[in-house]
This record gives sequence, structure tokens and C-alpha cells, in this order.
Amino acid sequence: MASKVFVSYRRNDSPHASGRLRDRLVMAFGEENVFFDVDSIPTGRDFREAIRTAIQAADSIVVMIGPGFDVGRLNDHNDYVRTELIEAFRQKKAIVPVLIDTASMPPPAALPSSLRELAYINASRIRQDPDFRRDCERLIAALRSTSNAGRLAHTRPEPARTDAAQLAEVSRRRDIAALQEQLRAMFSAGEFQAVVGIAARLAELDPAAANPDGLTIRARRRLEQQTDHIASARFTQTQGPGPDTDPGQYSSQPSDTVMARISRLAHALTGHTDFVLGVAFSPDGRLLASCGGDRTVRLWDPAAAEHRRTLTGHGGRGPRTGVFLRVFDETALAPTYRAKLATVFDVAFSPDGRLLASVGGDKTVRLWDPAAAEHRGTLTGHGGCVRGVAFSPDGRLLASCGDDNTVRLWDPAAAEHRRTLTGHGGCVRRVAFSPDGRLLASAGAGNTVWLWDLIPAGR
Repeated sequence: MASKVFVSYRRNDSPHASGRLRDRLVMAFGEENVFFDVDSIPTGRDFREAIRTAIQAADSIVVMIGPGFDVGRLNDHNDYVRTELIEAFRQKKAIVPVLIDTASMPPPAALPSSLRELAYINASRIRQDPDFRRDCERLIAALRSTSNAGRLAHTRPEPARTDAAQLAEVSRRRDIAALQEQLRAMFSAGEFQAVVGIAARLAELDPAAANPDGLTIRARRRLEQQTDHIASARFTQTQGPGPDTDPGQYSSQPSDTVMARISRLAHALTGHTDFVLGVAFSPDGRLLASCGGDRTVRLWDPAAAEHRRTLTGHGGRGPRTGVFLRVFDETALAPTYRAKLATVFDVAFSPDGRLLASVGGDKTVRLWDPAAAEHRGTLTGHGGCVRGVAFSPDGRLLASCGDDNTVRLWDPAAAEHRRTLTGHGGCVRRVAFSPDGRLLASAGAGNTVWLWDLIPAGR
């Protein structure tokens, strides 16, 4: 059975993106299964009754939020979007906010009390080309998973099954859908080791779900190719040049010291409970910081291969749809319903080693004192997940980047925002300063590396 999707949007808020997405949804689910009010409400029919009926038939409610989304209109009882959202919450439908380009979710305080739950729902993002097609495919896959989970909750219950067992099964299906979405995102980001880790967790829930779209197998092959490349380099080094070759022909010949280090595993540091995405050594080499999907930053003594401290604080736990906030309190069941909104993506030490910065899915940059393992400040301003962070060589600037398509510069000593660099047409994943601190490089979507001149002309 095809998924039925209701699209809630405002005509004056990103109409081009809404129309393109509507066309993609029609291609995926069929014209008859996509309710888009411009086309779907017959002339002369009461729109309130049409909305009520359409939402009742829908599996998912897609809420389009563009950069020009007027949150204040949600206080108007005659606003179409308000009517649609209230009806969707009343019917306990799966609500999927879709952020267009640089748009961000409205904060709880800006929403009327009847719609405040919207602020806590994990959102998808649709960006401009060249990311539009891939973002749409990810959204469509998520809608299909949500629809399947919703149908499972409404299928004929087995007489012997309790309500708790049914809820646990729905939870398992939703967890699978969320993990598959994470897996696709990690594969797109080139984080193949993370893909394998997520696949292992999927296999525990359902072995048949552990290889969505063949991505897990492809990730393992990429990892094998990387391993083979290292082995090939080692073979070249140990074999040496042949009798008819010049040593200068061998472009990849690591030294004996390097080969000794990469040819054996020194230590395996365990403690993270989810995939690990970032690592960084302190300038003096006495500390190692790691971070990942378990929402923590961990500090290690690399010489002793021992765990020292765990830094917590990246928040953002919340339900994936409005249904869960209504049904569940903070109970033993609740953790299985939490969205992973607070993955810690990257860490970086300041040049003097006195500060450690971490960035994550809760849209924040956090500053820590690694020696005391204490929180020093939180930098806010990004409109989406923060993916990368770097200190300038003199430690006077901190750069961060993320899903809001921006690079932000901060004064880490004062914990203050200095400047926002815009121009990227999609997610910015990495930043790096030049050794003299005069240039900043940023990279991400769009197949382009951007260079920023940090020194004003004439200085």
C-alpha cells in the first residue's frame, strides 16, 4: 500500500521549493496519495472539512518551513497552517517538519501553547541544487519508514499481545527507521566506519534492515579498499625498487618508523556506547579527546591507554513526532523513543591546550577546560547541526560550521560571536586555518573549497 502524504505549507514561503518537493512526492507515492491544498481541495468545498478528512487519511504530515516562515501567523485562528497542525496533533499523526535551505525550527516560546510540541520534533532539511535530489530521496525514505511504522500500530492486534508489547514493536520499527536515516547520512558524509557501527545496531533490531539500499556493503568495501591501499604502500616499501627502476619512481614510500606504527594496533580505547566521529590530541600529546553518537566527549591518557573523564552537556533529546510527547513521560520506555539530536561531531584543542571545543547536533559549540574537565561556555547562533570546529594558530579565533550553510567566527576567550561567513549553497562540514592564520578554508556541499581572507586589505 502506498504512503499517503499531506503537505502543509504557505504559498508565499519558498513556493518554488514546495512545488519541486510536491513533484518529487507525486513521483514517489502517486498523484492520488499526495494532498497539496492548491490542487487537492475541490472548488466550493469547506476547506476545514477537507483538511480534517485529508489528514485522517494521511500517514504523514509534511510541514514546510522556509526562511520566510511567519511564526506569528500561527496565533491567527484563521491561518491554514495552524488549522492543519492542530488537526494533525489532535489525530496524533506523524509530523515531519521540512526546513528549506537555511531555515530553522521556531523556538518553543514563539509558538502558541497548542503547537509548542512542534519545536521538539526532529526536522529534515531540503537544500538547493546540487543537494536537492539527495535530500528529497532521504525525506521520501523517512516518510516510507514512518508510514510503515504507523501501519504496524494500526494493524490487527494479536489477541495475546499486551498494549506494552504493541508499543515496544512500534518503538522498534521507529528506531530502525531513525537508524537507517542516520546510516544514510553517515554514508553521504563519507563516515564509513560509522556506517558499519550503525549497521551493527540495526542488525540487533532486525538483521534484514541492516543494509538499507546496499549502503552497508558499500561502506565495508570502501573500508577494505582503504586497508588494501595501506597494505599496498607497505608492500612497495618492503619490496623496494626493482633492478630496472629508479627509487624516485616510488611516490608512496612511508618510512620504516611510520610503517611500524601503522602495521600494528597499539591500543583499542573502549567506553563510547555509540559510533565515534571525532578525535583530537592536545598540543602536548598528554590528552586525547574523542566524541560521537553517545552525546559525550571523552578524555583519554593515550600513553597509558586509560579513560580520564567524560564530558556531558550536549543536549537535545526529544521526540521524533508529536505523538510521543503526548504519550510518554520520562520512563523506562522513553529512551527508545528519543531522537538522536545531540551527536557530537567534532572536537578541537586550542593551541595552548587550555581549551577544548566540541560541536554537535544540538546546534551549539561548547568550550571546556580539559585539565579540570569543566564546562566553560556555550556558543549559540547556528541554525542547524554544527559539524566542524577549529582554532586559529594563535588561539584568538574559533571557527565552526554546519548544516545552516554558514561558517561562524568566535572569540573563544570572551565566548562571543564575531562574524558569520555566508556563501555555501549547502552544509559546511569542515574548517581549517592556514599556519599563519591569515586564511580560513571551509568545505562541504557543492564540490567547492572556499578560502576566506581573515586579514583586511592594507594590513
